[in-house]
Amino acid sequence: MAPAEGTGPATGIAAWQATLGYIYAHHAPDAVLEIRVAMRQNGLRWAVVVRWGEVVECVSDCVTLPDALHQLWDVVDAHHVIFEDSAHGWRAPAGYEPHSWLDLPTQDILHRFLWTARAVFREGWQLHIFYRVADVPHMRVRVRLLADQHRLVVGASGPTIMRAMRQLFRNAADAFALYSVSNEL
Repeated sequence: MAPAEGTGPATGIAAWQATLGYIYAHHAPDAVLEIRVAMRQNGLRWAVVVRWGEVVECVSDCVTLPDALHQLWDVVDAHHVIFEDSAHGWRAPAGYEPHSWLDLPTQDILHRFLWTARAVFREGWQLHIFYRVADVPHMRVRVRLLADQHRLVVGASGPTIMRAMRQLFRNAADAFALYSVSNEL
């Protein structure tokens, strides 16, 4: 269950973004959240990393993105005092149901991209999503597809994960077509 209406961000990822905004303003201006997904022999595996100042916290080998984001908050909350007073705790990425971590349009484009990458490259590819607080909106989210032993690198950026992923899909279209044809031969 997401936090009660009016008490927190609508999705878990929005709560992470709000938390990074707080870290940026109160702890370190270099705060970044990195989401990684890679196709392995046993399926998609997710890892998430949050960094600020000298702090690096990470969870990996998660089956779903919601599990990874939830576990990362558990690690951060156990080891660090993020919110200096309880009045700011409404930002915390806690209390979200698995289906409440992403809004539907973001979930849709992410799933479409992952299924396309999985079909084209099978194994050995990775997607990296970086979120950092930025005054320039189109630089807040950067995404990067790595495949073919890092010989293929395609990137994009945008103000939201959804918009950056849409741009990445457009930027990767030629590569998807090329690798689809070469995989059929």
